Amino acid sequence: MPLDSAAHPIPAGSNGSRNDPGTSVSPRPPRPGKPMEILQARFLRAGPGALQSRELLALLLRGSHGPDRASSLADSLLASFRSLPHVLAASREQLATVPGLSSGGICTIKLAEALGILLATEQLPDRLDPALSNYGQVLDYCRARLGFKAIEELHTLFLDNRNHLIRAERSQTGTVNHTPAYPREIVHRALQLQASAIIIVHNHPSSDPTPSRADIEITKKLVEAARLFNIRIHDHIIITATGATSFRNQGHI
Repeated sequence: MPLDSAAHPIPAGSNGSRNDPGTSVSPRPPRPGKPMEILQARFLRAGPGALQSRELLALLLRGSHGPDRASSLADSLLASFRSLPHVLAASREQLATVPGLSSGGICTIKLAEALGILLATEQLPDRLDPALSNYGQVLDYCRARLGFKAIEELHTLFLDNRNHLIRAERSQTGTVNHTPAYPREIVHRALQLQASAIIIVHNHPSSDPTPSRADIEITKKLVEAARLFNIRIHDHIIITATGATSFRNQGHI
């Protein structure tokens, strides 16, 4: 049965659905922008330096987890891995231990890491030679590849006879303080790729780039094995999140 408005008048001063001509209704205040929209606008206007790490990470995860969940996940990830670069460098298995992080979120994080490495690759000099002044760009590239890894990895940069990069590969994965190196396998791979020179790189998660006695000994064996096939070992680099050591600069090669 329909309501009769005459039988059910709206009391004066009411804020019901029908306005009382004698009552002034205050307009609603303008709705503020959503937090993620504000962060996005600030990022586009002022660049990444205008945002904190957790804000950048939340923006990154917004697409896979939605704006409400992204911020709390960003906090959890930074609590687990210490910094944004360490989050990006974490393995898929390590990321999977973070409660609530979906496979889509893991894919987003690893994609961001891959894009960063591609950018660092594009900024490499034409010649990867320790004697050149632009060798710092090689160190930056190595740091992007493995400087923030939680366990040690050994990577090999294979070069042609003009010191152009042919290929960069992860040769071995180790533990938090050791990674094996097998000179025979490295030289064999260099022959497959027809490489004329090699740069060896491994990381120290401890943040101390000082080479161990084992690091120095295995480098000498690698130099000797490569020399038999006229392959030069340009350098062995120990890389960390904040520093690096060149074996050539230290006189070990």
